[in-house]
Formats: sequence, structure tokens, C-alpha cells
Amino acid sequence: MVTLDSSLAALKIALTQTAATGSVNQNSNRASNSQVSTAGSSVVTDAVKLSQAATNTLNNQRYLSTAYKAQAMLQTADKAASSITTKLADLRKLAVQATNDSLSDSERALLSADFQGKRASLLNMTQNARWNGMRLFDGSAGAKRNGTLSFQVGSGSTGQLDVDMPNLRQDSIRMSGVRSVQGSYATGLSERQTIDASTTNLANKSAVLSFGDVSLSSGDLGASASVSDLVSGLTSDANYANAPFTITDSGSNTLSLSWKNNGVISSTAQLQLTANAQTRYSTRSTTGISEADLPAVAEQQFITFSDANLSTATSVVITDSSESQNSYGISFDAGSATISSLVDAFNTNYAASMPFTLSAESDGVRLNWNSTGAQSGTASIVISSFDSTNSAYSTTVFDASQTVVGASAGVKEKQSVALSDSAIQGQTITLTANGTTLSSGQMASDASLSDFVTALQSDANYVSAGFELSLNSIDGSTGSLMLNWTSPAAVSDLASLSILDTSTPSTLNANRAQAGSDTNTSDGTNEVQRIAVSSSKIAGKNVQLRFGDFGMFSGQLASDTSVQQMVDSFTANTNYDLAPFTLSQDTPGYLTVTWKTYGPVSQLAILDVQPANPLRSLMKNGSINSQQAASSMTASIDIALQTMADTRNTIGVAGVQLTSAVEKLASSTNSINRSLVGSNSNSYAKNIASLLRSQMSDNSLQAAWAQASLSSSEVANTLA
Repeated sequence: MVTLDSSLAALKIALTQTAATGSVNQNSNRASNSQVSTAGSSVVTDAVKLSQAATNTLNNQRYLSTAYKAQAMLQTADKAASSITTKLADLRKLAVQATNDSLSDSERALLSADFQGKRASLLNMTQNARWNGMRLFDGSAGAKRNGTLSFQVGSGSTGQLDVDMPNLRQDSIRMSGVRSVQGSYATGLSERQTIDASTTNLANKSAVLSFGDVSLSSGDLGASASVSDLVSGLTSDANYANAPFTITDSGSNTLSLSWKNNGVISSTAQLQLTANAQTRYSTRSTTGISEADLPAVAEQQFITFSDANLSTATSVVITDSSESQNSYGISFDAGSATISSLVDAFNTNYAASMPFTLSAESDGVRLNWNSTGAQSGTASIVISSFDSTNSAYSTTVFDASQTVVGASAGVKEKQSVALSDSAIQGQTITLTANGTTLSSGQMASDASLSDFVTALQSDANYVSAGFELSLNSIDGSTGSLMLNWTSPAAVSDLASLSILDTSTPSTLNANRAQAGSDTNTSDGTNEVQRIAVSSSKIAGKNVQLRFGDFGMFSGQLASDTSVQQMVDSFTANTNYDLAPFTLSQDTPGYLTVTWKTYGPVSQLAILDVQPANPLRSLMKNGSINSQQAASSMTASIDIALQTMADTRNTIGVAGVQLTSAVEKLASSTNSINRSLVGSNSNSYAKNIASLLRSQMSDNSLQAAWAQASLSSSEVANTLA
């Protein structure tokens, strides 16, 4: 609390009077002594003059005493105004910090607590700034308690100094809106709620919509799910027919719920989304002995012998590899056959019955089976010759060797799964192949396919999987997971990947975005409020429109402003586009507030018509609990800073007027005394002016004079 003790002020005044009037008393004594020696004819005249001089001197002493009281008051007021300005600047810094939308909840809470404490201190300061027991800034200063302090520092009306102190405690005139339409509270309106799914990935999710006892399930929405698929799934639930609402796709990825009956709904619906596992199967590029997936491969066998083995031969028998051991024979003259003629004879005579065809090669005969698949055994050739020496027949057997054995030729299995980085990021993937299961664990949100392969190879089951994993990269973010089997054993099944989103299921809450209408429940109704406004109440004022934490100012309105001009000033405000409503004057004498979204709003808009000095009114409303609220509060503080700049201007101007009045007083007294006692009294005027200026300098009124030369906006900018 800024005060000046009245006894201290009186002491200063007494000391100053003694110093300033010493020369006056001395000159009065001189005048008295000179009167005694004056001739008789001038005694009466000198006595009258001396009496008049004494009277004027006493009056001027009283005016001087009053001037020093006025100077003490201005000193106190200026110090208080300076302290208030400093407090406002501190509050503005906090409000500007709070306009940062990246603040955490805890950081904003600390700023808000600091702001509230400083604001309470500021409001207490404006109430308790006193001089001589009198409040200076609450509109009650002065003998008439009207905020005007009057000081008689000279004779007559021209010697009266009036200082108008601002009423910083004055509250604004508040005007509240009246609802004409208020969504679902109006007669005949049905509730409508919407759920925004525009930022939610519905792919491979299952949805459950719950409202009270009603629960609807969509089932698996699939890999390419849309809101339309979501609607189809929920409306296919057996409980949908008994639900109190209907569900539609309102476009823009928004699910719309329209209640079947009119009236207010007590709660909002919720949509919970749970991830389902995706399954991706591999494709085969090469397959071991699984004949169903193989290209056709026929059996080939080769029997090694030469023409020399036929030089004495008289017959040849070919036995196939089947269990029945079918035989095909050719007889000929001894020594007349060659491999080539023998092959031609077999192919000609047994074309219909042999399961293979023969082809002659330099070192033997190749058997090419007509059907595909593996054979159960190997063929053989028996060559018979007549030994004339011993007059007996001898036989030689030549067995075939397998060179191509159909599906058992030892080809190894290869399988692949096409993937991309985005398909595995943040997911948990399980690979199942030929009885082996490998898990990647949850992949990082920025994982690559290379990271995925490494994760599967880290599974303990990988060493015994029977296959090797690798990555066939197509480009930087897509490719194929390759499975390469290490043996030619049969692989009967295709490998598969199970991809599961293991993140927390997401829950979307409905918004009451629409509330039907009186005539057609499928239409949305906007909240409209109207505020009665008199042009005379807003003329020359600064008007603030508030709704919750949102607020904006009109700026100083003209003295002949209209309601429409006030609307225009609001729409020109930089915060107007952030407002949740639009403003107009569709009815004379009313400000119309129309909300941009459908449905009822929670409270009424308020129009504050600010007083001439609106510091208290501005500062006791609003907060910095949000970015928008902090922005509005910053604008309020800027106006309060301008108010204090104007206040300090008033104090500075009063100080200049006071100095001028005292100098006139000193000059008048000097003139009177000089006419009586000569020019020696000139020191009186100099003494008075010098002491007053010195005292005012000591009491910081030089700052007030400097303040008077600055515009309000310059002061506010300096403090910003």
C-alpha cells in the first residue's frame, strides 16, 4: 500500500514555510521601523499599505501550505501509478508466455497460479493506494467524494487547482445474451451426435459402439475399411433394430447417430476400436517334391553299353523298372545288330506297349518315359550270344542309371511374402512355416524391413527352422521376405505372416454436433443468442465480448457509434476468425451471436461495456488457462496499461499546473513587498520557486512530466 504520513507532510510544510518566508518577515520588520520615523502626514498611508502587505503575505503562506499538500498528494499518486504499471507489465509477461500452445499442463498450471497471485496483489494495490487516509483510485477522493481533489493555491477561482483522480475500481456495464434457439432443448428437436473418424485408421479393426445398455459390434472391418464399412458392420448387428438411434455415414469420415425420439440425451456414445490380426500368405517360386505344384518332369534312365557288346549277340531283351518287370525282346542274326538298329527295332515293334521310347547315344541307350513322375526301379538290358566253341548261349546284363527322377530330383523349396516398411511398423508379427513359429515382438514405429528380418532371426526357434530368411529389396521401403529351405524335403504348406496391432485400443467419443430442428429432425439447428444494446451505452466506450475463456475487444468506439458499427469493429478484430460464433445485427437494437457448430452451448455470451478507466473490470475477469484465454488476457492488459499511461499523464499535467500556480503566487508576493521595502525582497520569489522545483524533483514528478509528453500507446509499447 502506497501512503504518505500526514504528520510528516505537515512537518515538511512547516520547515519549508520557515525557510521560504524568513525574508518576508525580515522585510516586514523593516517596514515597521521605517514607519516610526515617517512624517506625520504619511503615517496613516504607510500603516494601510503595511497592513495590506501583511495580509497578502499571510494569504500567500496559506496558499503555499496548500500547494505543498497538493505536491505531496501528487507524489503519492505517481508512485502508486508507477507501481501499478510495473505490476501490469509483470502480468503481461506471464500472459504472453501462456499464449504458447506447446506448454504442458503442469507448466500452464504454474503460470496460471503465478498470474492469479500477482493479479490479486495488483487489485489490492488499486484499492488501497491512499494519501492522508484518503483512497486515491476508487472514485471517492476529494471533499465531495467524487474523485476530484481541490487545492486553493491562489486567490479566487483562478487560483483553484482541481485534480481528477481515475476510478480504477469501477466495473463495466454487463449485458448478457438471451437464447432464441438452443439445440436439443427446443421443443420437438431430436438429439444428434457425431463421431469423427477422420484421423483414425479403421483397417483391420473391430468396432464396438456403446451407449448406455446398447452395444453394437461391427466385426472385422477388413484391410481397406472405410466409415461406410463401419456403418454397414454396426447396422448388421442383431441389436441394431432395438437401438434408440439410427446410424448413417454423414461424409467427411464422420459417423452420425440420430435419436429416434425428441428430447435431451443424458450422455454421449462411444466407439471403441480393437485391432485384428492380418494374415498374409507366401507364394512358391520353387517347390521340392510336391508334384501338384511342380512343372511336369518325366523319368529318364540310361543303360551304358557299346556296339562291341553286340558283335556276337543274337537277341536283346529290355526289362522296364516296374514291379511287373515287363520285357520286350528282339532276335537277329549273330553280329548283325548295332545300338542304332536295335533302338529302331524296339521303337518300331513295341511302340504301343513300351512305357518309354529309346534313343541311341554313342555309349548306350537312353530310356525316356512317356508319363511324368518318379519310377519305382531301374530298367535293364539282357544281351544273349551263341558261343560256337562251347556250343552254348551266354548272357550279359546291363542295368540302367537314373539321371532325372521326376519330383525327387532334389529341388529345394523357396517361398516369399511381399511387404513394406509401413506394414510392419509398430506391429507384432508372427511367421508360421512348416511347423515352425517365429515372432518379431513389437516393431518400432520407424522400423524397416531389414529390422524385421533381424528380429525374426533373433527368435530362439530360428536355428531349427529348416530354412533361412533373407530380404529381397525392391526399393527403399518395399520388398519380399524370402524363405529358402536347406533340404529338398517336401514342404506341404505355404508360410504365413500374422500381423497384429498391439497398441492400446482407441476410443472415440461422440460430439453433440447437431440437434435437429423444429420442423425436420434431420436438419441441424445452431444456437443463437441476442444481446440488447443501446447506442448511448456504448458511445465512446471500449466494449469486450466474452464467452468462457474467449474474449475480444471492439477498440475505442466513436461518440456517435451505432450497434452495426460496433459489430464491424468486432469483425475487424484479429481474433474474430477464432471465435466460435459469428456476429451480426439482424434485429435493430440487438447484437446477434450465432454459433458456428450445431447444437446447444453451455452458457451465455456477455458484452462488457468498459468504463473510462477499465483496469479493475478488465483484470478481474478472464484467465490464462488456455492459449486463447491468454491471448484475450494480453489484450486486456494492454488496455489497462494504456489506462495507467493516461493516469500518469493526468498527474504530470497537474504537477506542471501546480508549479505554474506557485510561481505566480511567488511573483505576486514579491511585487507587493518590493513596492514597500525595495528590491531586496526579490530573493523571496526566487526562494519559493527554487524550493518548490527542488522538492518536486526529489518526489519523482520529473517522471510524471516526462510521462505527459508520451502517448499512451508509446508507454504500452515500452512496457511490452
